[in-house]
Amino acid sequence: MTSIGPETALERAFGDGSLPSVGPLLAAVSGGPDSMALAGALAAVAPRLRIPLAVGHVDHGWRGERSAADARFVEAFCRRRGIAFHLARVDTSARGRSREDAAREARYRALSVMRDELGASAILTAHTRDDAAETILLAVLRGRPLSGLSGIRRKRDDGVCRPFLDVSRPAILAYLRAHRIPYRRDASNDELSFDRNWVRRRVLPLLRRRFGDSVTANLAASAEALSRDREWIESVMAREIFPALAVDGRSTSGEAVLLAALPPAALRRALLAMAERAGGRPISRRELLAVEALVRRGTPFSFQAGRRVDFQSRRGRISVRPAAGTP
Repeated sequence: MTSIGPETALERAFGDGSLPSVGPLLAAVSGGPDSMALAGALAAVAPRLRIPLAVGHVDHGWRGERSAADARFVEAFCRRRGIAFHLARVDTSARGRSREDAAREARYRALSVMRDELGASAILTAHTRDDAAETILLAVLRGRPLSGLSGIRRKRDDGVCRPFLDVSRPAILAYLRAHRIPYRRDASNDELSFDRNWVRRRVLPLLRRRFGDSVTANLAASAEALSRDREWIESVMAREIFPALAVDGRSTSGEAVLLAALPPAALRRALLAMAERAGGRPISRRELLAVEALVRRGTPFSFQAGRRVDFQSRRGRISVRPAAGTP
């Protein structure tokens, strides 16, 4: 998989329909090198295509004055380039989750609000080929299902687009140097307590020494292939399995005999889909395997997953609904 430059990546994405050719487009820009390359490349490409552009910056407030300085930096860049700038400040308290997960969820919520207020056709993020490689490694280490192993999707159902997945981090830095685009450095990216930073700074360098510099591209290519497989599986599920499930609000049910007869991959995806409708977040692999075993057994059961989702088998039907007291 050959790396390409940021402007080439955007031109390809607009040309093949991965990015909408109508705007405005909302670019998520933190001030770091990847997102500043996205802002700079968009500032060069979008006007040629007559596509309106806006930048959204989300301040997590982690680093006090440095966070505020990041926002001012991005705003000043946008002012010089004539790009509309929008700022959101968010609460990233973890509430039982990692700070990384809390920040990611808060950031996308804030960007979605911006998109709706602007009437933007898409949210663009600057995830690169290196991010895709890191993501699939983390998914493997955490035992994620195919939805995790397929990594970062180029285009999500909620309108989030990632046009830089064929762009390497060295290509990003070369572009910034060539176009004299400044960027901010976030010291938290050096903290090895964050899993992604540990993979980036400890694991991937070891893999490159053993398997060569192509290891990042190979991992990203594997994630891309798995993503295509996932898309096909989802289309089959949507056509052949999901129509047999009865949906009532956040509750879903299906015939126990039908579900128990499914191949393991299909049954697990059906159970995950039912659980996500009920609870909004995926259940764990351990919980999924436990429910699968109960369904295969074919006897009545009751199982609660993560205090969020209730699975029940009664009178020949499997039902999944939010646990009592779940908002």
